[in-house]
Amino acid sequence: MKTERKLLLACLQFELGSRSLEDLSNALQAKDLDSKQFAKFLLRHRLVQQVYATLKKAPIDTHSIENALKQLNLQITLKQLANTAQLTKIVAAFEEQSISFICLKGSALGVLLYGAAEKRQSNDIDILVQESDLRAAESVLAHLGFKYDEFSSDSPTKDKFEIHKNHTHHLHFSKGDLVVEVHWKTSSHNYLYPKPFEELYQKRTHIPIANQNVPFLSTEDLIAYLHIHGIAHCWNRMKLIYEVALLRQKDPQVFDTLTNRPEPSPLRQAFKTYQALSHQLFDYGPSPQKSLKTSILTSLACSQMLGDNELLDSLPNTLGRSASIFLTIPDIPNRIRYTNQLLSWTPLYHKLPLPKYFHFVYPLISPALWFCRAIRRVFTPEKRKVKQ
Repeated sequence: MKTERKLLLACLQFELGSRSLEDLSNALQAKDLDSKQFAKFLLRHRLVQQVYATLKKAPIDTHSIENALKQLNLQITLKQLANTAQLTKIVAAFEEQSISFICLKGSALGVLLYGAAEKRQSNDIDILVQESDLRAAESVLAHLGFKYDEFSSDSPTKDKFEIHKNHTHHLHFSKGDLVVEVHWKTSSHNYLYPKPFEELYQKRTHIPIANQNVPFLSTEDLIAYLHIHGIAHCWNRMKLIYEVALLRQKDPQVFDTLTNRPEPSPLRQAFKTYQALSHQLFDYGPSPQKSLKTSILTSLACSQMLGDNELLDSLPNTLGRSASIFLTIPDIPNRIRYTNQLLSWTPLYHKLPLPKYFHFVYPLISPALWFCRAIRRVFTPEKRKVKQ
């Protein structure tokens, strides 16, 4: 394992209590540590702020590393302050229009885990609303200056809106470099976490942000959502594992009650994978069964997580995330449903809208069109990377 990865793990392990300050100091004294590579690795896992705060606790001189992170930390903090300011405007506007909503992750999770909204890096604002309120939410966001992003359309026509709504679980809106994702489901695959909005909203809690009480997921629903979110991304960032571990520290009783339920489900498999990864990476939490440590899903997640780069729409990333979801689904009927959904490339619904009774055609032609698009990307000199 590279020195930079070892240092990142040492920092996170120290914060979780599985490593001592002396262990952290030893990791910092590695002679082949490259500060620029370390900063790049932190950006890739969105943990710049957390590690920067940890390094200030170290008893040895970390001046060179802190200098490499100082400006980066400031830039990310300012971006998060802007996101939080925008979130408060959206919250006020939604409440004024009587739109029921819940914030997912973002600034609210920053307050919960780190004590301040700006201490958690997030590239967008995620909001969950009722499906019936999607048009009202779009209208509010348009009034605030946000434009609908999907497939270069300023505002979705009724047909495009319905097509997109039927084949995904969120819509993108942007204003400059600020992005809002409006969700009406916690996952695009109902069988992963089928809890309806009404139940999530009824159990919601509130997080104080800038003199506002922002609706947020209950602890139980937050634990479940972060696990399903991790599986959907094949746990490809250490931040995903680390924040679940922090949440476990914060409320171990709720966490253990929820994760020890015996019934087979995608959520149960997600808990098991998290347990294996947490123990393997951070030496944290109860030791998993030996079979879990070497399972295909755990190995796949580790290979995704420890990669140097994270590319959007790359073939390895797409295959990894798809395999992660497929292996998490415990029953064959839903695996078949997922495979059918996977073969249907979402942009095709927009490029070639067909009546519902002809939708069986999409899984037949989508793979070929997606493959052609992937091949074109291979020969394109510039690859689209994750926003940093």
